[in-house]
Amino acid sequence: MNKPAVLPLSVIVIARNAARTLARALASVHGWVDEIILVDSGSTDTTLTIARQYGCRITFRRFDGFGPQKNHALRLARNPWVLVLDADEEVSGALADELQQGFRTWRHHYQGFTVPRNQFFLGRPLRYGGQYRQPVLRIFNRQHGGITPWLVNEEVIVGGKLLPLQSPLLHYNSATVGECLDQLNTRITYSAQERIRVRKKVSLPGQVVCFLAIFFRLFVLQRGYKDGLNGLIWALLSALEPILEHQKYRELVADSNAPRQYTFTLSKPLPRRIWNRRYRN
Repeated sequence: MNKPAVLPLSVIVIARNAARTLARALASVHGWVDEIILVDSGSTDTTLTIARQYGCRITFRRFDGFGPQKNHALRLARNPWVLVLDADEEVSGALADELQQGFRTWRHHYQGFTVPRNQFFLGRPLRYGGQYRQPVLRIFNRQHGGITPWLVNEEVIVGGKLLPLQSPLLHYNSATVGECLDQLNTRITYSAQERIRVRKKVSLPGQVVCFLAIFFRLFVLQRGYKDGLNGLIWALLSALEPILEHQKYRELVADSNAPRQYTFTLSKPLPRRIWNRRYRN
């Protein structure tokens, strides 16, 4: 069997206590990408041992949000082309083959690639509720784009042509209810901090309407009910997230130790339309 050609592609991963999923993520790209950069924020499990086994370039940075952390990793990349990979994701064998066959040609005609992402939740795949083959932008030329500095729900933004790839990226979301609730608490905390930072006010009635709209869209319109109990839990938690975020926001505002202003640095300025879309009062 021929050894796969190494692509001039930097993979960036951020992690903290990600030993349960990290080996699978790193194994999926090891051997056919030029480098893997891992930014750790204080792991106390075997995360760093696993990273060393796969030859990662490891650096430490105090965690102050997903966007800032990923932008730090992006600045460390030595290649123009970057693959943003979460520690609980896996590049499928089919996606790896697709990239090895076409990357060297496509990179001259496109500025980024979208990939369909398949979600696994509580140990089972979600095939409905908008979570099956959901297109995400993860592979891009950083000379034509960047990562938004949002504390949570950060995005890759590219100015240029995008090529949709056909093979999936696999996301192994929460394996247990406890892990799911821990991740939910992290997301709503940073989302509430983001609201404080940009002074964005949202009313509770508006969040209730949002809850109903999200649940109806995921569970009914996108047929999440076909995923059974897992589909119901996913739809309920997704719909509850804005309301829980609102309560977390109220708690932080009432707390005399509410987070101060953050300072962010992008590898490249974002288009004005992106700032306007996110940071509207």
